[in-house]
Amino acid sequence: MHYQLFWDRDAEANLTAIWLAARYHQRINEAVLRLEQKLQSHPEDERESRDDEYRIMFASPLAVTYRIYEEDRKVLILGAWRY
Repeated sequence: MHYQLFWDRDAEANLTAIWLAARYHQRINEAVLRLEQKLQSHPEDERESRDDEYRIMFASPLAVTYRIYEEDRKVLILGAWRY
């Protein structure tokens, strides 16, 4: 099933800062695409649970924290960073 994906403003601002500071923008773009595709199709897969509500997913060189709203079929990305 498909989930709607949303970015929290702070997470989006972090991603923008990461992209602007990056030496290779294409690597960041590709990581974002992988993360978004996974979160839209199967947000419960390939992740680590941080507690009942929050999860973390990695797509080198990025990581995101997110929350699934199963009843609404939505995913909200709450944080993004480079690792």
